[in-house]
Amino acid sequence: MRKVLLFLTMLGAAVAMGQDFNARVTVNHAQITTQNIQVFKNMETSILEFINSRKWAEMKIDANERIDINMVLNITEFDNVSNFRATLVLNASRPVYGSTYNTVILNHEDNDFQFSYVSFQQMNYNDQTFNDNFTSVLGFYMEIILGMTMDSYSLLGGSSYLTKANNVLIAAQSAGQAGWNAQDGATNKNRYYLIDDLTSDRFKDMRSAMYTYHRKGLDIMSKDLETGRNEITNAIKEIQKVAKLQPNSMWLKVFFNSKGNEIVSIYSTALATDKNKIVEILINIDPANTAKWQSIKNG
Repeated sequence: MRKVLLFLTMLGAAVAMGQDFNARVTVNHAQITTQNIQVFKNMETSILEFINSRKWAEMKIDANERIDINMVLNITEFDNVSNFRATLVLNASRPVYGSTYNTVILNHEDNDFQFSYVSFQQMNYNDQTFNDNFTSVLGFYMEIILGMTMDSYSLLGGSSYLTKANNVLIAAQSAGQAGWNAQDGATNKNRYYLIDDLTSDRFKDMRSAMYTYHRKGLDIMSKDLETGRNEITNAIKEIQKVAKLQPNSMWLKVFFNSKGNEIVSIYSTALATDKNKIVEILINIDPANTAKWQSIKNG
């Protein structure tokens, strides 16, 4: 997240409010030597218009409940015509009831984004039809973000959006595009594994835990801190059960990338006995971040 904020501060960002999202987009071309700088500004505009011109959600989302998206597209290759390679950094958050705090729903980096783009090209999106990789990848992540957000508001409430994201994957696979197949990129860390985890029955309990964590936990903490924190503990215990069966899943990595700092903050004011219990659980689930979890005891 610090990297995202740094890019936004240093480079400036295109910002706009849409029907469902408050989007902030930066196309970082610092690694590219070219005279055609305008194409990157046009790309920012195209992405913002794509996100904001569509009605993505199936229901009306009030202005104070819109999902914030910080997007940084780091261009790593450009052939000076229309072909690009990039990493896509996404941070999406939604408001917590009764507070001015936003909770991160997705903090994720896609390292295998290859696409073609010409200034102001048409971005025709349909979840069941592949038109181009630029549009499909962006549409895929909008559906993922909506699916995960709606899961945080109601039990399995994001199913229809996750189904659409899976449709995008299937259409892109049929078109032979990179980054959509199990063997593409780093093991267990690409788009295939992300949506496979989110739509698999193996992870239904984790989706339920997302509802408990957010709606029954975070959203009531402004009124009842202890009850809210206890519900978050219950959610993490459910995640622990899933982790025992799927210890190397991508979703677990995404969850802790998104929620790690927040979890530390939530438990920093807990009783010492509660701190010890949650630290033990967290280290069991995510031993790679033992130092982070141990820091809870110092809060």
